[in-house]
Amino acid sequence: MEPVDLPVQLVKIQSTAWQPSQTSLLARWHLLSLDAPCVAVAWTCLFAHAAHTSLPAAIPVAMFVAVWIIYATDRLLDGLRDASPSEPRHRFHHRHRRAFTLAIVAAAIALIPLTLEIPWPILKLYLVLAAILLVWFAIVHANPHRILPKELLPGIFCAAAAIIPIGLQHRAITAAALAYCLLITLNCCCISTWEHDALAEAHPATRFIVRHLQKLLLTLALLSAAASLRSTPIFLAITLSAILLLSLDRLRHHLDPTDLRAAADLVLLTPLLILPALR
Repeated sequence: MEPVDLPVQLVKIQSTAWQPSQTSLLARWHLLSLDAPCVAVAWTCLFAHAAHTSLPAAIPVAMFVAVWIIYATDRLLDGLRDASPSEPRHRFHHRHRRAFTLAIVAAAIALIPLTLEIPWPILKLYLVLAAILLVWFAIVHANPHRILPKELLPGIFCAAAAIIPIGLQHRAITAAALAYCLLITLNCCCISTWEHDALAEAHPATRFIVRHLQKLLLTLALLSAAASLRSTPIFLAITLSAILLLSLDRLRHHLDPTDLRAAADLVLLTPLLILPALR
């Protein structure tokens, strides 16, 4: 469900700094910014299925395209802001910035007819979420001293995007959305601590979470496992992702950095294991 046909040169990396990962499909999936859209669509479909709600086909397709645009643009801006970006994804986007810019424009054009197919009550909420996201984008890229921790907001936006099509009438699913928000936040904090040896300039909330990262992941896994026995199967997917993320954190020194970063999103695809069982 790729939103645009990216040029072949996007997957050909010339830099030898990440040679071990350039032939990895997992790394390419990450470097092309396809990881976040896959995660967003998988969880949105799981939430809808658990709520016995039929999603219009336009919603997951539009979400894939929109999330790809957001993440590709974010990584592109990070690469442009720093003349020597440290993370492979930022170097990759900076090196291929012209191709990514064209692809983002093409995806944005393709997104227009998709959004017109979304029912207005749902689309209205997504537009509000998009407006808030634009404000957050401006803060993140214009102000290095953020009021809110950067790692917290992706969880809020992911949970909101997943629950908008079904509303808040299901208490158990609303609770699962909060747990999903925490899972994404812990995922972002894992990535921060893996990619930066020192987090002295990070937000105090981020530093607190990083100090207790493994305990928080274990607690989330145990509570979600308990909730999955009597509540929505969304908690089972959260349990599996938390356990896999905890395992990944412990094995991080044995993995190539690019593959490790890609695996951080791969472990969030546990809804793909749960959805077939629900059907």
